[in-house]
Amino acid sequence: MGSDRDDPESDGAADTGGDDDVRRTTWELTEPETIPSAVVRAVSAETGTDPLAMPEPLNDVIDADALIALLGSGPGDGSVSVTFELAGQVVTVTDDGFITVQAGACADPA
Repeated sequence: MGSDRDDPESDGAADTGGDDDVRRTTWELTEPETIPSAVVRAVSAETGTDPLAMPEPLNDVIDADALIALLGSGPGDGSVSVTFELAGQVVTVTDDGFITVQAGACADPA
């Protein structure tokens, strides 16, 4: 893609404008099957928890296969997103390859 998000020296985290409660990382657009592991790594990095010791498995929160299917089939322009809560963090994954992790609970739907 030629962007800085492909920098091999980066841990995948991006600056979020000084908001310490938000972490933004990426998943590989050509390999949507990497989305679940990228989500777990992002949440574990934000919470300081070992990925294998997460308080709840990703599949207890969301169907990982459905997440892969939905985002992997999107147009790749950020117009498709999925937001859910994992380990007390609000996670948003978009079809353009970004994962945003923010402390706190998802808002109750109105």
